[in-house]
Formats: sequence, C-alpha cells, structure tokens
Amino acid sequence: MPSKKSIYALVFLAVLLVIVSTLSYLLVKDNVPAPQSKNECVRAGCNSELCVELSQSGINTSCQYKQQYSCLSYSRCERQSNGTCSWTPTQRYLDCLSKIKNVVPVQLE
Repeated sequence: MPSKKSIYALVFLAVLLVIVSTLSYLLVKDNVPAPQSKNECVRAGCNSELCVELSQSGINTSCQYKQQYSCLSYSRCERQSNGTCSWTPTQRYLDCLSKIKNVVPVQLE
C-alpha cells in the first residue's frame, strides 16, 4: 500500500498538470487569429503597405520598402464610407509621417 506522502505527491502532480495544461491552452487560444469575414479589410503586400479586401490578401507587390510604410502601423485598415477598403489615418500616423523627410502627410478631416 502506498504511503500518504506518495499519494499526496501524486495528487499534487495531477493538480499541477491540470493547471499547466489550462494555462497552456489559454496562452495558445489567444494567439489564434479570429476568423475573418468575407467583407473584412486586411493588410497585404510585401511590406503590409496595402489595405485590401480579404479576397485580395494574396496580392503581390514589388517589395520596395519606403520609410513611410513604418507609419502605417499607426493607421487603421478598414472599410470606408464609400465601401472600399483603405487606410484611416490617425493623428499618431500623421505625426510619424511628419518626421520623415520628403513625405507630405494627408490632412485629417
């Protein structure tokens, strides 16, 4: 017959295994992208410089990097009022562009 110590150790290990499994599931679950609807706008292109329909997400670009592409992370790729997918600039995006030479930022309305 097993001793009380070995029974407690087995119970402890079983509880620990459940906790680790649950934490692993929660960490992985949050990294899985949400399903995208057919009407969703997505970033595309070699440098994620395009904002396009999900159906066009595989579009190829020339992979020429422009410094202003780094500012796009501060704008939103979303459906515009006219129904097309395009970038919605934010003030942070415009501030980023203003720090790059030879780039004229668009004006927010």
